[in-house]
Amino acid sequence: MQSIDEAASEFLAKRRVAVTGVSRTPKSHGSNVVYQRLRDRGYEVFAVNPNAKEVEGDRCYHDLNSIPGGVDSVVIGTRPERAEATMQECAELGIKHVWMHHGAGGSSVSDTATAYGREHGITVIDGGCPCMFGPTSDFGHRVMRHVLAGRVPKQVWKREEKAMGANRQLLERYVELYNEGDLDACMDLYAEDAVQLMHDGIFEGRSEIQERLARDLTAFPDATYTVASFVEQGDSFADEWTFTGTNNGPFRLPDGTEVPSTGKRIEIRGMELVQVRDGKIVVDNLYYDFMAAVAQLGLVPEGAAA
Repeated sequence: MQSIDEAASEFLAKRRVAVTGVSRTPKSHGSNVVYQRLRDRGYEVFAVNPNAKEVEGDRCYHDLNSIPGGVDSVVIGTRPERAEATMQECAELGIKHVWMHHGAGGSSVSDTATAYGREHGITVIDGGCPCMFGPTSDFGHRVMRHVLAGRVPKQVWKREEKAMGANRQLLERYVELYNEGDLDACMDLYAEDAVQLMHDGIFEGRSEIQERLARDLTAFPDATYTVASFVEQGDSFADEWTFTGTNNGPFRLPDGTEVPSTGKRIEIRGMELVQVRDGKIVVDNLYYDFMAAVAQLGLVPEGAAA
């Protein structure tokens, strides 16, 4: 458990935030207030409403999955009965911080959604409003925090990484570092004699693996890697993943040809089989449809066979 102040501080440290339920007819709608405040305070904020293309003068997204590059956290501002579906989407996308709004107006808090999120390792703040805390607060909302004390949780359940198995912790750390573009730190998770097998070759040792991964991040600087499922047995594990990114750099084909950036966004799914030794990755065998990637880039016709 952590205090609400600690939980709010952790949530608001995330800079890419989605707000669901932002309305085309805002008036004093809670989601719109939160959206405007986050935007005004310098956050990268994304409005989510399946029935709108634009709100508050900005593009609106139909769901979390359609937000380019994904988000770090989500404020749920819809009716409570819709919160569980949003929480499920957060779990599928690997989003670990969710705030269900409950201010002076209606509540978005769902006990079922809260339980589901916590069962899936999400830190859920079930009540209150981001505008009551830290860098997004104002005098009026700070007063409301005390006036509406019954709607603001005093403590928040925090997921404990130690509850995870060592293999899952290793994968979660890798995903975090990769999405930050920190390949130097990623390499610390590999054994010195690690081997990575991919569609375009076998890469031996940390330096070769890092060079290969760096090519992907050069081609897709906003690359995001999310895990959909995970299984393990002994010192091995497998996971299914989704890779999304915008091609804003040169893309290298298996024969060494470099293709200029296309500006197109891709989404590919794949899996990997990983062997671990002494807490380090020693074999990383990745499988995915490379032709699906080049087809999405417009380099070959859609549906082309490998």
